[in-house]
Amino acid sequence: MTHSYVRASEIIGRDSDKQVIADLLMQDGDDQSGTLSVIPIVGMGAVDFNIGRLTKEILRSASDTKISDELSMDQLQAKLREALKDKRFLLVLDDVWNEDPMKWRDLRDLLIEGAKLGSKILVTTRNRSVASIMETVPPYNLDCLSYDHCLSLFTKCAFKEVVGWTHGILQSHDHKNLEMEDVGEQYFKELWARSFFENVQFGDSVGEISYEFSMHDLIYDLVQSIEQGEWCVVDSSTKDMAENVKHLSFLKFDNKLMVSTMLQKCKKVQSITADGTDEAPLDESFLDTCFSKCKYLRVLRLRELPLKELPSSIGTLKHLRYLNLVENVEITKLPNAICMLQSLQNLNLAGCENLQELPRDISNLISLRFLALTMKQACFQDNGVGCLKSLQFLLIIQCSNLISLPRETSYLAALRILIIVGCEQLDLENQHYQGIALRLEKFVIIGLPRITELPQWLQGAANTPYKGMDRLTALRDLNIENCTELERRCERNTGEDWPKIAHIPNISIS
Repeated sequence: MTHSYVRASEIIGRDSDKQVIADLLMQDGDDQSGTLSVIPIVGMGAVDFNIGRLTKEILRSASDTKISDELSMDQLQAKLREALKDKRFLLVLDDVWNEDPMKWRDLRDLLIEGAKLGSKILVTTRNRSVASIMETVPPYNLDCLSYDHCLSLFTKCAFKEVVGWTHGILQSHDHKNLEMEDVGEQYFKELWARSFFENVQFGDSVGEISYEFSMHDLIYDLVQSIEQGEWCVVDSSTKDMAENVKHLSFLKFDNKLMVSTMLQKCKKVQSITADGTDEAPLDESFLDTCFSKCKYLRVLRLRELPLKELPSSIGTLKHLRYLNLVENVEITKLPNAICMLQSLQNLNLAGCENLQELPRDISNLISLRFLALTMKQACFQDNGVGCLKSLQFLLIIQCSNLISLPRETSYLAALRILIIVGCEQLDLENQHYQGIALRLEKFVIIGLPRITELPQWLQGAANTPYKGMDRLTALRDLNIENCTELERRCERNTGEDWPKIAHIPNISIS
């Protein structure tokens, strides 16, 4: 049972239904039960049909007194009959799910004895079989709310709560010791827990760790109504763009000149996305136009495209924070102008299998936190990747010619996650390594057949008090796969290297 008070202004889309139900309640009791009419209302939403509990609730409401839990069922029945004797009453049973006719008859018999002609029971249920069991008059079937009424209701009630949730999330967590990625994941999981997102799946594709999810149509439409033209999908049917557009997603389109002209008035674009389409003319000249017009671009996602190179004008995007070029297999080089992007935090080059080498001044990316790369280079250049002091995540994947890691690994002071996958020639036993960062939390090596024992550089400098992996006090996850000899040496409890790693909380060796 729910409480009976709801403000009239909070009820949306039920004016006509309210009048019909009021008329049913005012009709004389001329049905087959005589004194007691039962009016079922069937619609979309439960009363737990426990006769003892329901009897107490009805008696408490009828007598406006507290009912002792010590009363037997016989005593409750007697009190209820006395409370209702010679009185005309209205009883509302909200959201009933009971399909057991005997339970309903037991309750009905308690209520009908002594009830005055004209007494009514109003029953709401989502189940038509419940209505057929309880009815003394034909049920009144509520239609679903119209789309506009649903949106109005959601906007009025749910969105206020969402805003409140978001504000509460922002205020409720202590972020002092958390990285921005961890804070963002906290926010996402909080909204997920409150059903803001649906069908959430953890994605771990090439070079990306992400969540894939959907939204209910109402939430999606609400977001669209709020963004007011800030998001635009560009395809062959696109004739215009709003001046305030912030997010562009390119699909198939034919008229490059027309789209370029439309971009002239779009001064606020912050993100451009194009994924896996070879039917949109996103060549160097078109991208050059985009970069020259979109000075405030923060996100650039160009995945699996037939791109051969990027224009050097990308270096003018001073606000760019995220650059995703995953699986652009035709790119052979990157302009050194990329190294001018001092706000860049995420650079994803995974799957760029024909990339010959990294830009020479990559160490200038002083804000870079995430780097994933595939390249043909055999060695990292000096004063390059190993000098990225803000780097927290490094993925090296399918670098078939790579024989060594950056020599200056000790400068990667912020590194938390190191993942190396499918580098058949890579040798981690390079004597010039200067030691890996002490903050390392996750270390993954997959498909490195030349690795036969734990690398010596994990032991650090000779004057450190800790030896071996014991010095990596933050390390929580170690994953070793497809490294046959190393797997044997690190086998749980029996391998000769097992004592060196046994202290790590989460170990996966397969």
